[in-house]
Amino acid sequence: MTLHNLSQLSNKLRFAFNDETKQIHIVRVTPSDEEDLGAVEAPLLESILAAVQGVITTQTSTGPEVGATSTKVLAANAARVYASFVNDSTEDFYLAFGAAAVMHTGVFLKALGGSYEITHANLFFGAVNGICASGSKVLCVTEGV
Repeated sequence: MTLHNLSQLSNKLRFAFNDETKQIHIVRVTPSDEEDLGAVEAPLLESILAAVQGVITTQTSTGPEVGATSTKVLAANAARVYASFVNDSTEDFYLAFGAAAVMHTGVFLKALGGSYEITHANLFFGAVNGICASGSKVLCVTEGV
């Protein structure tokens, strides 16, 4: 397999084209080696590049009702560039990333204004779950892709 370098985003990550499969590979560069993280088709690469560069083309706001048990507040999205979570309810919330939310564990959102953002610095593509004490409280969620 021959990979031709397309773009080096930093000294840790580069994109390369495979002549045989006509796919684009994401390659992690370390001081001693390179690791092929997998191949992607061009449309997915565009989403990844937008995420790395922080370009938001579409923004969606929702108000999921958070329960007293773990509740999905944001679905997994490989095209995510940004997300914000604002607690304007009267109860504290807790967020978990890629796992069930548990009271007093994970990211704490204080009642009446606690917030958290997913940005290029801490980008996460998986599902986000929330929980609160009594349930039936609304969390303000905005996602940018």
